[in-house]
Amino acid sequence: MKERAMQILNLRYLIEVDVRSSYKTHAFENHPDRRPEINSASDALVYEQKIKVVNQAYELLIEVLNGVNIDLTKYAMLEDTDLVQSVLPKDVKPAPLGKTDQELWMERYGNLI
Repeated sequence: MKERAMQILNLRYLIEVDVRSSYKTHAFENHPDRRPEINSASDALVYEQKIKVVNQAYELLIEVLNGVNIDLTKYAMLEDTDLVQSVLPKDVKPAPLGKTDQELWMERYGNLI
């Protein structure tokens, strides 16, 4: 789930300064109050969902950086692939949940090293 949160905030490395800066940028871009084109309640709801996803990604990464025991039930919105896709650019696919590519590679080829 950490990889998905990093992808939402467009981060390559988990550095606290970068997490905070990226969060501020994404929150500014996706906040419903910053969108003059919102004309209906359904449009406002879409941006409210987007800002909630950005907030959950930020909170998860801050907890990872602080070494806090993470309660994954708090981050249920990050599991919704369609909702996460709405925050990401069109050509980017959400990171898969579960094991990372590196972990899968180590399981398959780790004993050959």
